Amino acid sequence: MVAGRAASIPSSVPEPRVIDATTYLFIAAKSGRRHKIDFSGTGIDGPLLNFFLSLFDEVAGPLGTARSWQAAHHHALALKALMRNLSRSSPIPTSPEEIPRVALTETRLQIRPRAYDLLRSALRRRASEFSPEVSKLLHVRASKRPDDGEIAGLSATEFARVIDAARNDVRATRDRILPNLVALERWRSGDDVDASEARRLASLDRIVTEGDLPRYDNGMVNVRPLMRAGFANGTAALFSIFLTAHDAVAFGILLAALTGHSMSTLESMTAPLHHSGHTPEAVDDAVVSNALKPRRGKTRAAMTVTAFNNRGEEDSGSDHGRDLRNAHNVFALLERLTAPARVVSGQNHLFSWVSPQQPTSGPRRFVRLTVYQGTKVRPQSWARGHGLTADDGSPLDLSFRRIRLTYVSARDEPVAHSRRTLRQTYQARNTRELEGYQRLVAGVLDEQVKLARSTHRAAFLSEDDYARLASDTPSAARALGVPVRIAERLLSGNLDTAFSACTDNEHGPHNDGPCRASFLLCAGCPCAVALPTHWPLIAATQLRLVEKRDQMTELDWARKYGESHARLTQLVDQMPHGARDRALAQLTVDQSALIDRLVSGRWGVTLLVDGRYQEGTTGRDVYESQEVH
Repeated sequence: MVAGRAASIPSSVPEPRVIDATTYLFIAAKSGRRHKIDFSGTGIDGPLLNFFLSLFDEVAGPLGTARSWQAAHHHALALKALMRNLSRSSPIPTSPEEIPRVALTETRLQIRPRAYDLLRSALRRRASEFSPEVSKLLHVRASKRPDDGEIAGLSATEFARVIDAARNDVRATRDRILPNLVALERWRSGDDVDASEARRLASLDRIVTEGDLPRYDNGMVNVRPLMRAGFANGTAALFSIFLTAHDAVAFGILLAALTGHSMSTLESMTAPLHHSGHTPEAVDDAVVSNALKPRRGKTRAAMTVTAFNNRGEEDSGSDHGRDLRNAHNVFALLERLTAPARVVSGQNHLFSWVSPQQPTSGPRRFVRLTVYQGTKVRPQSWARGHGLTADDGSPLDLSFRRIRLTYVSARDEPVAHSRRTLRQTYQARNTRELEGYQRLVAGVLDEQVKLARSTHRAAFLSEDDYARLASDTPSAARALGVPVRIAERLLSGNLDTAFSACTDNEHGPHNDGPCRASFLLCAGCPCAVALPTHWPLIAATQLRLVEKRDQMTELDWARKYGESHARLTQLVDQMPHGARDRALAQLTVDQSALIDRLVSGRWGVTLLVDGRYQEGTTGRDVYESQEVH
């Protein structure tokens, strides 16, 4: 192992956005362009104007959901429309609590439904500061977002073809740019080169340092010095040291396929990447970068993207470079290839590429910082240009969404989202994998149910059996197959565990000595007895296991809780009609808290019994320490 410096992410104080009493400075997240938004002339001032400015900062600030100028502009227009309506109120409100409901109603009629939804979502950030009637109105939508619907992931062969094509593009980009970067670095350090190579490198150095191509006074590109340096035109000179739009899309597709992150998250990453090893080539190196996912909300938008230098198949496509089979090396390569573009733009975005068209805003503006919205090259057109087809021979309909869906579905693991989102948003809508996934889950559940039915189960005593145990203990003990003293302790509750009673804690099927098995195994243990006093706990445990399905994937739930749920269901099915509902109604607060703690994997209870600590039991005499899930 190579000892390296600790990975760290530098912190910086954000630039103030509120310039004066009426002006807000918006900075586009990707391009870094600045726009002043004037809130004067709305008729609102004082504390209420400060409220709207701070609210707009939550929407359009560094962690807001309005990332582009267009989004921020639409939010500002909606807020101004409301402010103008408030200025016509009598009296004019001075605080959010005084805002009348009619002002929102009028604004809703004046602006488009989508604009009102933007206004409503912004105001809901401060819903507690409005009156109850306004707060209630903020939950009424003016329009309904269309359902995302179902989408098919890529097949394994389609996914492999996409990765291979993207990797070939990245390899070609590396072979085109990296030799020029290496030669430029050596020339700058004083290495001797011939005259023609010196002219070529000097032209590249000028492009990077001045941030522009040589131009005439009228702004047209002067190609003569570029042609003397060996370049066919200005575009050829740019693309010999900068990424093109197609290059950026290829990098985005490859990284999305290797990491499973969405393109909006990847293109929000910043450079320099933070390395845990001495060098990016170190075997124990990992890269860490800041990223944003605004859809998570203000408090959870900031995140980090990490990639480890795990081994992969060697890339033999070129003498320049390293393996492109893992995301770590692709990130490191992208960081190096886009360094000149960051010098030109003055920005720190990891994804930086150039457009040869010079905009009217002046020099240093041919660098672009986004892939998803900043380029007209879409994954679908990229796939069409490579001749990629679906398994049925039709043109491949490729999108970053399908790539991400395929990645998380194939690995059955969430990426920057919860398992519930993985199950309900990705797997449940993946029409390609849904049927196969459902068959797999059904097969696992069937195996768990068969296992539960084929092995021992806990003894179940009906209410009549329990009454007989209390009135004629010796006879009931013989029928149950336990000594009379054990039957008496069953009645007293001294043998109670989480949701049953244990008749032989020392010699169960899961132990040799005091039992340490999971409490869920009690439902299938021959030493366990389920009394009517345990019915509330049994029914509650079964219900908690059902609720766990929303917290993990179906497959994980089937493997982890399928057998236990089947055994508990067998016990619940033996209860008389209506007994389950009555049992749940009898569940005490302490019993509910106990089940919650045990099912969630937190410690149950610890008791001191005859001088010994007993963990995971509710009785007084059972020497039991149960490990919980």
